[in-house]
Amino acid sequence: MVCPLCKTGKPPNEFPTATVTEDCHHAPLACLRCVVKHAKENGTCTNRNCDARVDPNSKIVQLFQAKLDRMFVDYRKVMKQRAQLLRPQGNVISVSTINGDTEWIPFHVSMRIDDIKDEIHQRLHLPKEQQRLLYNDTNLKPDMTLSDYNIGCNDNISLILPLYCIPEHLDHVIFDLSWEFPSVNPDFLDATCMAFDKTSFVQVIDWNHPANRYYLRNSIKHSEKSFTGPGAKTGHQTIHVYLKHVPHSITHLYFILSSWRSPNLSAFKNPSLKFYEASNDNANLCETTFTHALNSQAVIMCSVVRTGMKWQIFECSTGSLVGGNAKRYNPIRARIEELIRNEI
Repeated sequence: MVCPLCKTGKPPNEFPTATVTEDCHHAPLACLRCVVKHAKENGTCTNRNCDARVDPNSKIVQLFQAKLDRMFVDYRKVMKQRAQLLRPQGNVISVSTINGDTEWIPFHVSMRIDDIKDEIHQRLHLPKEQQRLLYNDTNLKPDMTLSDYNIGCNDNISLILPLYCIPEHLDHVIFDLSWEFPSVNPDFLDATCMAFDKTSFVQVIDWNHPANRYYLRNSIKHSEKSFTGPGAKTGHQTIHVYLKHVPHSITHLYFILSSWRSPNLSAFKNPSLKFYEASNDNANLCETTFTHALNSQAVIMCSVVRTGMKWQIFECSTGSLVGGNAKRYNPIRARIEELIRNEI
């Protein structure tokens, strides 16, 4: 189904089954997101030929919003609410990891971000260079203070940790992205790698562009197809990375899964990422799954970031759900550029 407002193809569960008011005498053709947005911004129905007024605080609008919230979970809100429920007494700020683990640190408005990293190091024994702190999607710089970012008492800071710090001796590594095929309407997922020089896009590697000699010196290669056997229920594509041959100008590699024809990933079960050394494919160096992404068109699985002479793998939790696919990379590219700007 295609929404007439946002012009986007979406599955039936993203459309309302009833009109937004009893005064509407037409089919509910617009998607839930457009109906709610239109009601809150304009107080009217999305149908141009309908004169019905819509109360943005009505029960039906709240019901539509609740359905959207269930399908597209904002994990930053979840972590913030969890931190507030468990917060001890006194002036503190909370620091939460993606799995919900939370530490409370005494709050002083003049505290530097580096001071918070010191506290985290003392409590969790995590090296400061492996800590990435985010507030409202903005990367916090060590020499800045809490007041510089308008961080107040009882606010929550996200702690992003690397999935894996790649040892310097490793060269040929493999990212194996897999999924379970839909039971009906056969389709497949596409694994993509995007290379960036800071915020500047350099090159995409996917099934249609399996390698690049000019910009990437053939340091990243795509398997070009999905590896499956007769009657296979699981598909996967691999991307080979020769780290020592990646040009020094490349600072970020982002790995993405997107559907080829389906409007989102909901038909594919258990999309996952495995990372291993080419010489030992039985020993996973890190692994993660992304079942929270099934209502999105695409998911940014992870980023590989150059820090000096080393590479670190980060799970992309904040901002990882995005529109676009292998036929339309612009929304994915724009989101990644935003993520890198916030990081820098």
